Amino acid sequence: QVSGEVQWIHPALKGGAIIKAGEKILRIDPTDYELQLQKAQSTREEIEQRLKELSITENQLNNTISTEEISLELSLKEFHRQQELQKKDSTTQTLLDRAHQEHLTVKLRLDHQKNQLEIIPVRRVTLLAQLEAQDAAIQTANRLVERTVVSLPFHGRIHEFQLVKGQFLSQGQTILEADGITRVEVHAQISPRKMKLLLGGDEHSVRWGAEDFQNLVGSISWDTRVQFVASQFSFAWDAKLDRIEGDIDT
Repeated sequence: QVSGEVQWIHPALKGGAIIKAGEKILRIDPTDYELQLQKAQSTREEIEQRLKELSITENQLNNTISTEEISLELSLKEFHRQQELQKKDSTTQTLLDRAHQEHLTVKLRLDHQKNQLEIIPVRRVTLLAQLEAQDAAIQTANRLVERTVVSLPFHGRIHEFQLVKGQFLSQGQTILEADGITRVEVHAQISPRKMKLLLGGDEHSVRWGAEDFQNLVGSISWDTRVQFVASQFSFAWDAKLDRIEGDIDT
């Protein structure tokens, strides 16, 4: 599932060896995938830091807006006071204009800060989406690192293995061939006439209907055993009929 240089091979991994299920048999150099993982983790930490800074900025803006609202109210009162004084000829136009300008400045500053505060939820949603993407990238990188260690998925006997340490493996390349030893499938060839006899029929009746093949496997309840006989050894195993092949050997 990954590509890379073969870094380690199980010392017993040779043709004919029996390896237990789950035993580590080969390791591919994980350096590139570990760097990919570190990069994803660093990016995630950076996004988390930006989220913290955003929360600090939000708090600061809220505090500043509260202060500016007070300033706006005071500047408005001062402007109104100057207007009343002008009606009584107790102030100058310059002071009135200055009070008006100060009120407008505070109002513009307050509007700007409120606009900045409204943008923060949008920025937070964007950062949270980026954070979620980095979490997925970290999970992917972790899986790639884990896949650099190859284990035999079943208890089996190594049939063919030709890799050497330092060899480069491509994704999808065959690593080895192994046979499971917990069970074996045996092809038993039986002629149609003998099959009729085993089913309790007439040996000379060789006519088979479609329904016979369809229900055959489910109807057979033989006490089946498989024997291996050699010159000095004889072994036997309990077995069961699994299926009937579609081809007939002429």
